[in-house]
Amino acid sequence: MSLLDGEYVDPTRIRRGRSGAWPSVSHTAPPASSRALVFNASLVGGEGGRTSALTVLPRVACRAFDAYDGLSLQEWVLHAGLPPVGRFDPLTSIMYERTQKPLLMLFVDQQRSELVVWLDLLYTAHQRYNKDALREGKGMRLLFVYADGLQFLHRMASLGLTADPVRLPAACFNFVNDRILTWQPPREAYKNGSAVLSAGVLDSLVQRYLYGEGQGAIDAEGTTPRVLPVPKRDLTRGERRELPDLASLSLEERLRFVLAVNQESFSEVVFDSAKDVVVYFYSSQGEAAEASKSQAIYVNRCSERFEELGITSVRLARLDTSAFSPPPSVLTPRVPSLVLFPAFSKDPPYLVFHGKFKVQHIMWWVGEHASRDFALPELPHLDELEAKAYWEQKAQLSEEQQRRVAAENERMPVGQRSPR
Repeated sequence: MSLLDGEYVDPTRIRRGRSGAWPSVSHTAPPASSRALVFNASLVGGEGGRTSALTVLPRVACRAFDAYDGLSLQEWVLHAGLPPVGRFDPLTSIMYERTQKPLLMLFVDQQRSELVVWLDLLYTAHQRYNKDALREGKGMRLLFVYADGLQFLHRMASLGLTADPVRLPAACFNFVNDRILTWQPPREAYKNGSAVLSAGVLDSLVQRYLYGEGQGAIDAEGTTPRVLPVPKRDLTRGERRELPDLASLSLEERLRFVLAVNQESFSEVVFDSAKDVVVYFYSSQGEAAEASKSQAIYVNRCSERFEELGITSVRLARLDTSAFSPPPSVLTPRVPSLVLFPAFSKDPPYLVFHGKFKVQHIMWWVGEHASRDFALPELPHLDELEAKAYWEQKAQLSEEQQRRVAAENERMPVGQRSPR
């Protein structure tokens, strides 16, 4: 919608007055700062009542569509709408990827006081390297973005960076091909203060890109750990589960029955439309390693129990985000996390487990949201011998103790079940 001398505002945000007439527009004074790009416009309703103020782009910040010769409407929106230095997150990632232009990505700790300085460096680099292209109406030659390095730590490995929260800020080019260029000094340099992001660092990175460095393909991700088969036991003969000393188990040993995937195998394993797939996104390094290790035993037992129950429609998988990366379309909310990819619905948004992190609660949650139905026993986390021992031990408890034990281990009423 065009307002007055070339100003624009989204028509969906303008409401009619009670009389049904379109509101008129009255402008407030522009900001005093000459660098400001917006000013406020208040709308007068059909009966004279004012509605909430809107922010309207003035003429100097707008450009006519026909000034971008040869661009489709979608391309024009992308070129005109993206900021010179933008935030890369789940909401903007699709827009940036559709531009099919190289991104200089800066992973940062957003709590650091130097953030404003780093963004100013990006903006200066944008002005230097996009100046001629913008003057000629060709849009931006390079895109400069920043991302929360703690939230997207698991995405850094696929870009050639090390997923280490200590080694931030870190910069790289996210190419539309298989090139890779990075800046991420050793850990010791961050600790002694010599790892300083500067204009020279960014210039060097951009110049290396412009002169064709990084043409080699990214090395293929390493091989994933081998999954162990669930031991077969004859319950009729009283063969009980072997329980190793938990304190002696490494993170890898705690996940021994869970299929490991990387970016190459993710689609084949997780996007299999015949399976409801639960993926445990975890980290074997960094701040999330301890939490990943404490939750791993429950994920492993879930995989073991689904196998023992003969439920073949459910598959559990795991991805170590400190070593591997999921496909670009899969954005994990946090690490560690447990995400369900239903058989008949592999598109986002995905279901993330937020309930009590216990085997039975996870299995109930999968049963509630899986595409393919399956039956679970009353105590899904226990085999027949373990369930028999449970009932015997519960009978020896007081009534109050029995209620507490039942609330923890037995199927709850529908209204009290674990949330998504």
